Amino acid sequence: MKYWALIDNNIVSVVVYQENKPDIPVIGNWVEAPDGYVVSGSTYTGGDFVSSKPIVPPVLNIITKAAMLDRITDTEFIGIINASKTDAEVELWKTRFDISSGFDLTANNKVLAGFPMLVTKGLLTQERATKILTDPISPDERP
Repeated sequence: MKYWALIDNNIVSVVVYQENKPDIPVIGNWVEAPDGYVVSGSTYTGGDFVSSKPIVPPVLNIITKAAMLDRITDTEFIGIINASKTDAEVELWKTRFDISSGFDLTANNKVLAGFPMLVTKGLLTQERATKILTDPISPDERP
């Protein structure tokens, strides 16, 4: 994953965190930003970013797939596996889980959005789903 800054008239208008250069039709240029220490309003000249604001490293809420699996108990995940054999909705969720490499716990993605469905189907309690998605991220859970 990389940080990308949208540059318009030598000013950073937005910074995003994703694998590849954004393919968003906007006015400006996407430039890879160093380590994410670039903020909106920074200037970009001669290949350098300069900020008049204090630069604070972003707090990312990303955990690895292994960390997410560790947050789900074996009994809970076995229930999900068994349900996926007869329930297409659960199978679709599990397929999305399986192909993911990590999870941004603050992003709107289909795996996280599927947790209420797992609760509705009795595969997780609401309390467990909330705990899985909101427990503080430890350093060993980060990519």
